[in-house]
Amino acid sequence: GEVMQLGTIGNLDLSEKQYFQIIESKTSMLFEACCQVGGIIANASERDVEMVREYGYNFGIVFQMLDDLLDYGLNKSNLGKDLGRDFQEKNVKLPMILLCERITSDEKDRIQEMFSLGLFGEDNFLILKRMMTKYKIEKEIISRTVPYVKRALNCLEGLPDGQEKEFLQGFVSFTAGRNF
Repeated sequence: GEVMQLGTIGNLDLSEKQYFQIIESKTSMLFEACCQVGGIIANASERDVEMVREYGYNFGIVFQMLDDLLDYGLNKSNLGKDLGRDFQEKNVKLPMILLCERITSDEKDRIQEMFSLGLFGEDNFLILKRMMTKYKIEKEIISRTVPYVKRALNCLEGLPDGQEKEFLQGFVSFTAGRNF
């Protein structure tokens, strides 16, 4: 996934499909494998291992989508994250993809110029943030996490009650910043 991402640097025409292929190969598969291994180590049944594996996959998607959103500081809490790093490194992630789908051709040309000329200063970052606010990118991304959050929580339904299940439920709910 990381290698795939390197091949997309500065590509403002990156599609959502390509983005999801990258985050599935990068973050989601990592969380999926960690959860699966955790289930195996805990001697869970095959069915329960499969459920926590699927939980990890969905959680990984939610985590990466929100992490990419946080990079633009649109969410009130930045959790200590270096804002604007994706912009400075020309990493086109979901916020930029959605923005490029909505903006005018002049606005897109302006962003392309920033990328081409290396204009990554705070002024240009603030311009980008204002565009993202104008086009409601935060709201769109948060709404797109909802099905993955629900799938992750649904994966836990059949697991035995206990602190492990409660932790996993709380973890995805905390990460999403909502109560589902």
